Amino acid sequence: MINTQTGKDLHSISCSGDADDVFYYPTDSLVFVSAGKGFIDVFKARNELEHINHIATSSGARTSRLLSSEKKLLLAVPARGGNSAALWVYAFK
Repeated sequence: MINTQTGKDLHSISCSGDADDVFYYPTDSLVFVSAGKGFIDVFKARNELEHINHIATSSGARTSRLLSSEKKLLLAVPARGGNSAALWVYAFK
């Protein structure tokens, strides 16, 4: 976490490797990180980041899009190992 007014680092936390997209959902102070290592990491942003979920996806699936108004995260899953490319949808409450 960085103070956007001063540029000062406030807090850091580890997440899955090969991260591509990071989204912030302000209504619930959630941070979503999609990573090519095959996981979506979810954090709760308070004074610090709290790691609240580590969701297994598919290796190489790193490109995502947050649909805030629908409370959904879309994840592009590449074709691998005989499986077709797909768009996975994660709904959150």
